[in-house]
Amino acid sequence: MAYPYGYYQPNYVSQQQQPMTNKIYVTSAEDALSRFAAPNTVTVYFLQDESTIFEVATDFQGKKNIRTRKLSDVEPQKQAVAPSADNFITRKEFDDFKGRLESILQPPKPLTKGDK
Repeated sequence: MAYPYGYYQPNYVSQQQQPMTNKIYVTSAEDALSRFAAPNTVTVYFLQDESTIFEVATDFQGKKNIRTRKLSDVEPQKQAVAPSADNFITRKEFDDFKGRLESILQPPKPLTKGDK
């Protein structure tokens, strides 16, 4: 396609677009506090090159309160281990346990005149 003289045709293939982000980076807590914020809002700022965030809450009068928080990586939970032969009891151990349990759960014998 021919373009008229002076018409700019962007080359989308060679240009890489910057990723979109909604993070606001600051250099210090004072920098976070000095930023404009509408009343009754909470804004989160990220400290550059560190894992610290500043949560700035602005009340209805425009007064600001800042909370500093540290971020840390969370390790994924380990999967449950598949059962092995070590996790089970033998039939003899089960029968012994069953016998002891039944002896505990038997109702008490009624008392007779000779028992005290």
